[in-house]
Parts: sequence; C-alpha cells; structure tokens
Amino acid sequence: MQPRLLLLVTVGLLLAVTPAANAHNSRGWYWSDYLAEGRVLARYSDVYEVECTGWGHSIRARDSRRARLYRHFDCLLTYEDGYIEEDELHVTRRRGFVMRD
Repeated sequence: MQPRLLLLVTVGLLLAVTPAANAHNSRGWYWSDYLAEGRVLARYSDVYEVECTGWGHSIRARDSRRARLYRHFDCLLTYEDGYIEEDELHVTRRRGFVMRD
C-alpha cells in the first residue's frame, strides 16, 4: 500500500473511533449510583425521578461505606408528565457527563 493511502486510511479510522472515545474520561473519574442520580436531577429540571445503576469496571470508594463507583450507568428517567425513558450516562469529567439513548 502506498504511504499516502495508508496515512489516509489510518486517519479515517481514527476519526471514526473518536466520537465513542469522547464519551469516556481519561482522568479516571468514577461516581456512585447516588451521585449519578443527583447530577441528572440537577441538570434536567423536568425529570421528576431517576434511578441509575452502574455497569462495567468498578472500584471501591475510600470512605466508610465502601460503595462501588462506576464510569457508566443505565438510568431510568421519569419526567413530570409521566414519560419514562432509559438512557446511558457516561462520566466525562469530575462533574461532567453525557447522556446517550
């Protein structure tokens, strides 16, 4: 394969993977289920109730409760109008997150 073509293919593959990588944090921030629920309620004023369950790799908190902490959560959101939606929450920063369908 010609070097220029190889470079273009490599760049194209990297660009295709980048959006998925943006949903993950590189600093290693992990949240408890409780913290994830609180962040969702604080951001979305029309959410009446939320229940988040962490999944994937976890670590233990250093506090006395030793709760499991996660980077990814399945969240069930209940809106004020009664609509219920299930989304994934991905921790991106210490206080940041993105929601995905």
